[in-house]
Amino acid sequence: MDAAPREPAGPQGPDARGSAAHGSAAPDDAAEPDARRVRVVPGGPVLVEGPVDVVLEDGRTVRSDRFLVALCACRRSRSYPFCDTSHRRRVRTDARDADARDADARDADTGTRAGRAADRSPDHRPGPVFRGR
Repeated sequence: MDAAPREPAGPQGPDARGSAAHGSAAPDDAAEPDARRVRVVPGGPVLVEGPVDVVLEDGRTVRSDRFLVALCACRRSRSYPFCDTSHRRRVRTDARDADARDADARDADTGTRAGRAADRSPDHRPGPVFRGR
């Protein structure tokens, strides 16, 4: 039997274009499973078409049977290695602090001094500033 002549494999390594390492189909790798598609979302998770087995740093394996798996890239997830959208959370200040900052900014614009909390309510409109005689 004559075997079909094979082309030389070419350079091997990370810069080798067209090699099996870069996803081109070679006749003898038909036994290998299909490659998974992975998408990196800027500022978000790594999306992997599932099902997947994720090998953790300590060697344990976690399986997900979902058709699309979001893997955490920010390490803020409470369900790491899976994303729980923790990357979207922002540090929130207390609403009262925000109101006080807004009132201070209004006072700076009008030249009045901040008064009681009731005076800083949205309904309060500062009057003219009395500077004496």
